[in-house]
Amino acid sequence: LTQDLNKGISSIAYNHLNLPTTITTDEGTINYTYDAVGAKLKKVVTPTTGAASTKEYAGMYIYEQGTLGMFSHPEGYVEKTGGTYTYGYNFVDHLGNVRLTYKDLDGNGSITPTGIGAEILEENNFYAFGLEHKGYNNTVSSNGNAVAQNFRYNGKEINQELGLEWYDFGARNYDASLGRWMNIDPLAEQMRRHSPYNYAFNNPIYFIDPDGMAPQDYYIDSATGKLLGQDGAATNNIRSIDASTFNSISTANGGTTSATATSELQSNGAIVQIDQAGIDADISTINNQTVADQSGERQLSLNLGYAKDSEGFTAKDSNGNYIQEVTSTIGTPGTNGTADFEASPANADGVRVSNGAIQLGGVHTHNKAPAGLVNQPTTSAADKSVATGFGVTIYAVDSYTGTSSTPTSGPAIHRVTADGTPTNNVGTTNSNNIGLDALKKHAGINN
Repeated sequence: LTQDLNKGISSIAYNHLNLPTTITTDEGTINYTYDAVGAKLKKVVTPTTGAASTKEYAGMYIYEQGTLGMFSHPEGYVEKTGGTYTYGYNFVDHLGNVRLTYKDLDGNGSITPTGIGAEILEENNFYAFGLEHKGYNNTVSSNGNAVAQNFRYNGKEINQELGLEWYDFGARNYDASLGRWMNIDPLAEQMRRHSPYNYAFNNPIYFIDPDGMAPQDYYIDSATGKLLGQDGAATNNIRSIDASTFNSISTANGGTTSATATSELQSNGAIVQIDQAGIDADISTINNQTVADQSGERQLSLNLGYAKDSEGFTAKDSNGNYIQEVTSTIGTPGTNGTADFEASPANADGVRVSNGAIQLGGVHTHNKAPAGLVNQPTTSAADKSVATGFGVTIYAVDSYTGTSSTPTSGPAIHRVTADGTPTNNVGTTNSNNIGLDALKKHAGINN
C-alpha cells in the first residue's frame, strides 16, 4: 500500500524490509526507525498543528517523550508512577486478544467492577478479523495506562495516530477494518497459492499470525509428542513422524525447509487430528455434573493416541502413515478443594503414557469452595502444583459459578502450563481450542 485516500494517507515510504518509514497524511506525518532486523525502535508523530510526540521501544519497555510509559509482564503490564510501580492484569482469550484489564487500585485484594473507584480499566470485544464492537461494554478508564491500552487484538499494538488504525505485528501492519495486511508477505514466494495480503488464511478463529510472517508445518515425535522441527510449507499443520525418519530426511537435505525436504517430510508425516467435538462434549459433561452437585470436582485427561478408522483399526493417511489424534477421557470424580489428575508414571523419555496414549494434560472443574475458602476466576495454587509436579498443562473450569454448558454459552476456562505459567480465560466450555492448545504446550510449539 502506497496511499489510502479514504484515511487521508497521501504517501507511504518503505525501507528494504518493506516496513513503513514515513507515512504522510492530511493531518501530518509519522516517521519510524528500526534496527537492522526490522524491530521497531522509535515512532515520531508530527501533526500539522500541535506538538510532535515520540514513542521509543526497547524490547518490552516503552517510553513516551523519554519517560518510561510501561513494560509488560506475562499477565499484563507494569506502570511506573513517581517512585511506585503498579500492576495491571489482562484477561485474554484463546487467540491472545486482550478482552479485559483490571488493577487493584486500593490494594484491598479484590476488584470493584463498577461505580466510584471502579477497577475494571478496559474491556474489548472483537469481530473475527479484529474490528472492535461498539456501543456496549467499551470501558476505557482513565486509571488505566494509555500505552498499554493500545495493545488489543492478538495482543498487538494498534497505531491510532492521525487516523491510521493499523495493528503492528512486527513484520507487517494490519488493518482490521479490511482483514488484510498493508504490506506484502516477506515470505510470499513460499505461498504462491495464497494472496500475499491475506490474514491468517482468512480463518482468524483458528489461526493466529504472531509476527506477520509465513506459517510452517510442525513435526512432533510420534513416540514422545515433542517438537522435532519445521518444514518449508505454506500451511500451519502439526504432523507426527518417527524421529529417526525426520532426522534422516534433515541430514540428507541439509535441513528441513527446502522443497525436497518438505515434500519428503510431508510424505512421511501424518497430520495430527483434534477431536474437538468430543473434547467439548466431555468438558460440558464434567461442568454440568459439577453444577448439579457442587460437593466435589470432576476431571478428564487429554491424550495423544492413534486414531481409529470405521472398522476399529488404526487409521492411516493417503501415504500409509498412522494418524495420531488428541482425545479426552473422563476420569473418576475428584476431591473437594483439590486439583486431581490421574497421572501415569513417566517413561524413560519423561513422557506419561496411559493405554498407549501420551498424556498431554487435564481439565478439571472448580466446585464451590468449602467454608473458609473463596473461589477466584483463575487457576489455583493446587493447579500450579499439579502442572509443575507432573509436567503437564492443567485447565480449570469455573463450575462454581453455577453456569451450565450449552452449545452457545458456558463458564470460563483457565490454564496453567508445566512451567507454572498461568493464563486466565483461554476459552469457555462452548468455545475453546483446548485440544490443540494442550498439544502445542506439550510439544513446545510457541505460536
